Amino acid sequence: MCARLLRAESEEKHGRFLLLTERFFKGMLGAYDRSLQWVLKHQRFTLGSAAATLVATVLLYVFVPKGLLPQQDTGLIIGVTDAAQSISFKAMVGRQREIADLVRRDPDVQSVASFVGAGTVNATVNSGRLYIKLKPHNQRSARAGEII
Repeated sequence: MCARLLRAESEEKHGRFLLLTERFFKGMLGAYDRSLQWVLKHQRFTLGSAAATLVATVLLYVFVPKGLLPQQDTGLIIGVTDAAQSISFKAMVGRQREIADLVRRDPDVQSVASFVGAGTVNATVNSGRLYIKLKPHNQRSARAGEII
């Protein structure tokens, strides 16, 4: 009778949600305690697992490709050019033309579109874009990554 009364008073003070979460956290603490005891009883196995994980991590680092995204040869290369902030628009156009002409001389390039100046694509006057269209795969001597 007394235990029921105490439980009822406890539920009134704290509510069912607190009691439920308290039971959950005690269960988690017990699970942690049991797993910690198991690890302390099997120290050699735990050390071996840690060493194997380290070796596997190093091997994966060595053998897995490092690029964020795999390279795809779509036949289009986008180049961005930047110059000093003090460059005039006319001087930037001249430099951009030189770069575009140099790129056009590549035998694997079909065409080049060049844009300079501030607008929707370029944020400032001292930057430019090159859209380089490559020849079809069967007419090129190299892949896009090698051409870049």
